Amino acid sequence: MKDVEFRFIEMYSKEYEEIKFARYEALFKDCEKNHYHEMADIEYDKKSMHFAGYDGDNLVAYCRLTVEDDIGKISRVFVTKKYLKQGFGKQLINSLIERCLELDIKKLELNSRESSLKFYERLGFYRSGELIVSQESMLTLIPMVREVSRYVVIEKGINTEKTMV
Repeated sequence: MKDVEFRFIEMYSKEYEEIKFARYEALFKDCEKNHYHEMADIEYDKKSMHFAGYDGDNLVAYCRLTVEDDIGKISRVFVTKKYLKQGFGKQLINSLIERCLELDIKKLELNSRESSLKFYERLGFYRSGELIVSQESMLTLIPMVREVSRYVVIEKGINTEKTMV
């Protein structure tokens, strides 16, 4: 597996501009009923942190983290096409969880597409509410939550007392 560096990205940087384009391509371009508004997304970006993985200069994976009190809301998660199905989504989320420990975040929330539900469940997230329909993509989403703990690793639904993998 490639050695990917995960880090927070500054808004308005060259990397952020690349992420905006890749994010639209990965998450909204192919949606049948697309109501995506870039300016609204950028406004939300201003109050969020941007976490990405890079293979050299190549963007591998990204997610946005918005923190309120000790709760982090993960959104806009994607892995670029070239790096799909190679474990980088798992690395992205586990690296983000490690950073959340440093930031004293106690809980993570996200809305999962139906196609990603099992992925998030394997990483320790569980359903936390009724299905919702995204106003941007018109996709059905499943609210999910996960406690942030250094001592819980969830791999294929098994809890073990180790540090994150």
